[in-house]
Amino acid sequence: MEFFGWIGGYYVTGGPVIYGEMGRLMTSGQTTMTLVAYALIIILLLAVYRSIRKAVVPLIAITSVIGVMNTIMFLTGTKQTMISIALNSITLGLGIDFSIHVLERYFEEREAYSPVEAVRRTIERTGKAITTSALTMAGGFGSLMFSTFPIMQNFGFIALVAILFSLLAALTVVPAFLMLTEGIEEKLHSVVNKSKNIT
Repeated sequence: MEFFGWIGGYYVTGGPVIYGEMGRLMTSGQTTMTLVAYALIIILLLAVYRSIRKAVVPLIAITSVIGVMNTIMFLTGTKQTMISIALNSITLGLGIDFSIHVLERYFEEREAYSPVEAVRRTIERTGKAITTSALTMAGGFGSLMFSTFPIMQNFGFIALVAILFSLLAALTVVPAFLMLTEGIEEKLHSVVNKSKNIT
């Protein structure tokens, strides 16, 4: 501006400003949507189960999936779009379903069996159903990869990855954390019982 001898005020406009503002809105929107989704899911699970353990364990699995999914997006150079910013919330909504199925079956089996046996029976009896459900869902979203529209291709790829990892997390992370929290819960009960006996 000095080169042309302009001494008045000026401001940047055009494409760079629009793209910068869109990027800011997309980032803040993704964070807000994800946090709201987490809050609503926790409130719902607490209202249904009335147990912090049962509300948090499924979310741990889905949080690991969201982390993996965003890492894959970064490594593959997949760009954030208006559609992909909603994927964290979609993953929370779709993926937590598998974790809840495993959670419910585990506690049913736990009434009659040890933790290890309850996990084994849960995976054997519920694993097939949720695997079939996840694969059909992944196939539906994965078909978007054959779209001629690049944004839909990226969305299809990320959705496919998210669903497959949600299934994997439900069958591995959820049982592991259920057994881990059960061990912690047993230790807490033993400490409480000892303190009651002392008093």
